[in-house]
Amino acid sequence: MQWLEAKLENTTNNSELIDTLFHSLKGWFDGDEPELGHFNGCFFINTSAEFHDAKSEISSYCSFHKAQVRQLIQSKLSGDSEDLLNAICLLKEGAITTAYMTGASSEVIENSVKILRRLEC
Repeated sequence: MQWLEAKLENTTNNSELIDTLFHSLKGWFDGDEPELGHFNGCFFINTSAEFHDAKSEISSYCSFHKAQVRQLIQSKLSGDSEDLLNAICLLKEGAITTAYMTGASSEVIENSVKILRRLEC
């Protein structure tokens, strides 16, 4: 979470938020973020998939982390667009999974940003 907070710290508008968030993710996917280690998909998604009890402490913590990330993104958004927030969060999760499954990080990021640009207007 600290890594993402630091990456988004200086964003001042929705365009900067989208660009910074998704290009930071690309850096992670491509192994350019040493503090995050080798990219193996999302630790929290992977971990929660291993624990089938949604009420377990582990599953609860994974959900808590995702809620914290969502709250951070929301705090950086200009205006109060629930649709844009949902789109960013869903595309972020999809980008993480798709980049891991396909290895096509550049294409995944480019498409995510392109879609969000259309919604931003």
